[in-house]
Amino acid sequence: MAKKTVQGVAAGILLATSVFAYMYFFQTTHIEIEQDDIEIPEIELSSEEMMDILKDQGFIVLDEEEYDLLLKGKEEAEREDIALEEEVDPQPQTIHYTIIEIQSGMSSMNVANYLEKVNVLEDTEEFLQFLRDNELTQQIKAGEFELNSTMTVEEIALTITQ
Repeated sequence: MAKKTVQGVAAGILLATSVFAYMYFFQTTHIEIEQDDIEIPEIELSSEEMMDILKDQGFIVLDEEEYDLLLKGKEEAEREDIALEEEVDPQPQTIHYTIIEIQSGMSSMNVANYLEKVNVLEDTEEFLQFLRDNELTQQIKAGEFELNSTMTVEEIALTITQ
């Protein structure tokens, strides 16, 4: 493009932008003029009239005493719910009893995976971490052991390492 053409396009854009800016900032619209001319009458309503209007529109209107009573009832209901939840016995827990045979040469990982498979352990990582922390990973004995799912990680570890 020629230099004069680019200058002409730039001048046109600048002129159009100036016109739009002037119209935006300095000209009032027809709607603004009409809104200024409208007079809004002030209506004074009593509390009873306002409550009646709200009730007619489907709202529930309470005075302060009714509201406080409602809040107290809600708090009491929440306390009762909490008390009922505490009273309800939890689901009976299924206890898994098993006799496992640990063979010579089994690693602690193999033992942990087997205990999880027979539902004696829920978390093999916790069991393995306990063995590592107490330096029992090499102390696991070969043999048969009676274990159940209510035993703690510590009890299981002590049973199979003694």
